Amino acid sequence: MKFLNETLYNRSALDALVRIGGYTIKQQTNRRNRLLILAAALIGIALGYVQQFGPPLFVALCRACGFSFLLVALFFPFVQRFPNFYYAKNPETRRIAFFEGGFGPPVEGAVRFPYSDLREVVTTRDWIALFWDEKHGFILDRAGFYEGRAEEFLAFLQEKTALRFTDLPI
Repeated sequence: MKFLNETLYNRSALDALVRIGGYTIKQQTNRRNRLLILAAALIGIALGYVQQFGPPLFVALCRACGFSFLLVALFFPFVQRFPNFYYAKNPETRRIAFFEGGFGPPVEGAVRFPYSDLREVVTTRDWIALFWDEKHGFILDRAGFYEGRAEEFLAFLQEKTALRFTDLPI
């Protein structure tokens, strides 16, 4: 075992995870969702004009849908929320071990996740957040390392993932 972290998942940790998510992966997801709706709008408008000599109801529906999607893409605030965590009401201490080949619970026979599954690493003054998609991630307390130090861990993680870390001033 190279590193061992113990973090209390309480309101403070979850608030930090939500704030970090608000700055990073959620913004990328919001852009993607907005672009998909904008593409649907352009397709609807284009179909409405290409089919000008088709059935009037079909043309009107294509145009109406296209313009509706366009309004949604331009003016709707795309904000995704992290799920309501069980830990907010029942704080729990989580221990995560980091080995050469992966990370997971520090017990023999437990599932180890490969470092290649990580999509983004975000650091703040007090926390390190590891995400593997838009809605899944976990947070590590910088002061919670029992084996190794946070700075050594980040260097180790940089070597294993080759990801560019995001450092947030929060």
